[in-house]
Amino acid sequence: MKSRRKSLWLAWGLFVLVLVEFAALVAMEIAGYGRLFDPAAPTPAFAYGLLMLPVNALGFAILGILVIKHHPENRIGWVSLLYGFGFMLGFVGTSYGSSQAGLPGREHIVWLINVSDLSTFLLAMFIWIFPDGHFLTRRWRRACFGRSANNRAGFPSTF
Repeated sequence: MKSRRKSLWLAWGLFVLVLVEFAALVAMEIAGYGRLFDPAAPTPAFAYGLLMLPVNALGFAILGILVIKHHPENRIGWVSLLYGFGFMLGFVGTSYGSSQAGLPGREHIVWLINVSDLSTFLLAMFIWIFPDGHFLTRRWRRACFGRSANNRAGFPSTF
């Protein structure tokens, strides 16, 4: 019972961090430092196209917290919540780093986001373990971690 309570606190803490990241992204966009809206785009679909990416990450985080709320031991919920967190963190860092306002630490933030591309690995993990939270065989586990190592080494691969 005690570990269930701790895992719920951890999950809600991560979800609150996702909401804070989303609020930071909106605040940067309002302040003119973001890159979600491009008024110079030729069509509205291109102008508002990047707005869907943070909403996607928020959706994964909501899915994760709903699953974890009822089944804290479910790996799919945790991977989904961590994917939402990592993707939103990457998007906030990219928006912060690509701003031309001379914000402090821009280069370091961009480097950190590029090195720790958590969302790509977690999306792959989500797809590979989807049905029940386990890899189907040991070969699947090796393939997933091999793909992750391939990404870390900088080699292109197909998903």
